Amino acid sequence: MRRLVLLKLLGLLLSLVTCEVSNAQQPSDARPGRPIEGSTGGLYLPNQSQSSVQPDLHPSIRMHKDSHGKSCVTVAAYSRQKTDFRKIFGGHDTSASEQTDIKSKIYEHIISAQNRCGQTIKLKVCYYESQNCVSLDVPGYDRQEASLGVAPGMPGFRYQYTEQF
Repeated sequence: MRRLVLLKLLGLLLSLVTCEVSNAQQPSDARPGRPIEGSTGGLYLPNQSQSSVQPDLHPSIRMHKDSHGKSCVTVAAYSRQKTDFRKIFGGHDTSASEQTDIKSKIYEHIISAQNRCGQTIKLKVCYYESQNCVSLDVPGYDRQEASLGVAPGMPGFRYQYTEQF
């Protein structure tokens, strides 16, 4: 009889602990956390704090984490120069085309996200302090890329992202 009571108490205790763990992984508030900031190589982020460099240190940044407490998603950015079809099809003045100026080049801004965890993670990636955003669904143990935008004469850019829960 005592064993039965002890087993029931142990089962109750285990169910309470399991509920606490699952509640910790699924926050009750659906507010997005503070965005994580980044940039292409060499661009300075104004007001860059230690938490921007290491987002795990800031408590208001919500992110999916693996069993070791590390962030599941790594986000990087780069730009790719677009082909100038005016040169190819003769619609561009040849004397002006010899003056290759960076302002006349068009760049596509690409966001790349790597997921180290098993679940699909949704991201909202925007230009830094802008409402110009794209959504990105990164499958588990996979990588996903998306074009954030296109800009003339801007090979570098800044971005920020939040993980959607």
